[in-house]
Amino acid sequence: MDDATLKRFWSKVDKSGDCWLWTDSLVTQGYGRLILPSGRSQYAHRLAYAHYVGAVTASVVIAHLCGRRACVRPEHLRDVGAYSPPRTKTTRRTACRRGHVYTRRNTVSRPNGKRQCRTCLYEANRRWRSAIKEKDGSAGGD
Repeated sequence: MDDATLKRFWSKVDKSGDCWLWTDSLVTQGYGRLILPSGRSQYAHRLAYAHYVGAVTASVVIAHLCGRRACVRPEHLRDVGAYSPPRTKTTRRTACRRGHVYTRRNTVSRPNGKRQCRTCLYEANRRWRSAIKEKDGSAGGD
């Protein structure tokens, strides 16, 4: 960070408590955000860590030891390793919405990364084929 950006950064920090809290804009998750001169935004805690502790790559996760996401105090921040995508509610499910258990044999991986129950897929295809046959049979009758 250049001197002007650093001065602007610290003007948005309240150092009155144990945690140094970001007083400017926060993203939905509660992290501080600073708009850089380039127009890009950056998390405030990542900027503080990069400036005072060491370089931060995009895949590195910086954790708040104090548990406060708006804290930018370098002593409260730790590099906890590489980023791994969060497990969503759907990836924790062990069965489809109709109750069929997700197993290797009963699970289809879709191109978009989502899972589909093979039993439900077969049932849907069977209903679709049956509807097509019924439609074709009624259309050609006398």
